[in-house]
Amino acid sequence: MKKMLPSRKVILAMAVVFTLLLVVSLAAPAIKSNVIRMDPVNHLMYSFTKTSQETSVQTSSTIGMKLNKEGLLGMGIFEFSADEEAMFDFANSLLENLTFVVDEAFEINTTDGQLNFRGDTSFDMKYSGKSLLNYELVIDQWNWLLKSELMHSQPFLLDINKILNQVFDYSLDGVNEININEYKNILLDTSTQEWKDFEKSLPVYETHLRAFIEPRLVEKGETHIVMETHNTATRFSETIIADPGIKYEISFDLEEYYEFYAIILREAETDAELKELIRVTAIRFLEHAIETKDYELFALTTEEMQTALNKFNNEWDTSWDEAFVLILESVDMMQESTNMAGMPVVNYTYGIYIDSSDRIRRIDVDMNLGFMSMDVVVVVKAFGENVEIKSVLENENAIEVHQLIENPVMGAELGAEVATNFVSNFFSSEGFAMLLNDVKENSNMLPEEERDMITQSIDMMLMQIDMMLPMLLQQMGM
Repeated sequence: MKKMLPSRKVILAMAVVFTLLLVVSLAAPAIKSNVIRMDPVNHLMYSFTKTSQETSVQTSSTIGMKLNKEGLLGMGIFEFSADEEAMFDFANSLLENLTFVVDEAFEINTTDGQLNFRGDTSFDMKYSGKSLLNYELVIDQWNWLLKSELMHSQPFLLDINKILNQVFDYSLDGVNEININEYKNILLDTSTQEWKDFEKSLPVYETHLRAFIEPRLVEKGETHIVMETHNTATRFSETIIADPGIKYEISFDLEEYYEFYAIILREAETDAELKELIRVTAIRFLEHAIETKDYELFALTTEEMQTALNKFNNEWDTSWDEAFVLILESVDMMQESTNMAGMPVVNYTYGIYIDSSDRIRRIDVDMNLGFMSMDVVVVVKAFGENVEIKSVLENENAIEVHQLIENPVMGAELGAEVATNFVSNFFSSEGFAMLLNDVKENSNMLPEEERDMITQSIDMMLMQIDMMLPMLLQQMGM
């Protein structure tokens, strides 16, 4: 069998995933809330659809973790220790104090025909509530601002267009001339005959989706939605949404998810209407790109576009079959991996909170990975006009990265300064000091010889930090 080219695999996989997501979205009926809520599955699906349609969202997420004694000891990870359970307790006492905090705000729209996007992301790795590692990224189209007090007192401005120009002799200027809405309308056109034919098979996918969700979904009833934030030394401080919402809980393991995924893919493999919808939509998409010559902005040639068009016009049956052979083989391999002897059962539990406007406001995720458990809390703090996004333009003292590329000597000097700042600030941070203190104190639970080895290693590391930095910079060529 002829091997499929990677580019064709990517195109087809994206098309299949896109259409299946659309199936899931449209399976939720756009009817009044009081009717939707009578059916928990419909309510959950409708809320996901409605929330995903928001173009401006602000979220706050925290990630915590701890080791799973039964799963980890069974893997022999701590066999090096004279007391495996004590070593487990020691490692877990440190890991439980580690928290990752991610705050995000973004806005994406195509109101003027162009893709407009801006947002900001902050990441903070904390130990016992004190920062170990942090950065902030502010994005406004092709201007990105990177801030981190660990690295430098000034932020770094990345003009992506100028950097691409310098490094690859490529410009993004023309990209703004593309009318995104024209392509969006092609992809989402539900007035075509191909879409109307495909609509007839939508209930089949909904049936499979409902069969997966319904037996695993538990309605927890009305509840106040706690909007957890992290502005104190403790992990959370609580604020509560005034109007009550509804909580749902759904649990499944990885093997069950793969089985569901395989069912959906096998249904799609034999769905002639889906196959034709993707083919015709792709042809219209490519023909429009050829007509407008938008493809030239991405350094593609007319011949490459015509070749791609020919695949959908004349080789679609072969491409479709080959793609599904590869996709289903991958799914089979994933399913087999979950059934291997000694492999832990991976479980997921999602707690989903929906407000009175049928929007998802919080998701709690409890992941049991066998050797480790992770808990993730994602809170949607705001939508629309209430979303607060920082501005790139507010930082006039920013270091412009494209100037460092133009001046390699200045770039090397600043690189050395950043590396020095990072090492110095990290090892002198309050979070690192608390971590070292806990390592020393908690090592008392270990056998004496292992405890002494750990404390001596820490003392030696601290003594050598000042010597290690010049060696590290030298190895980096700075």
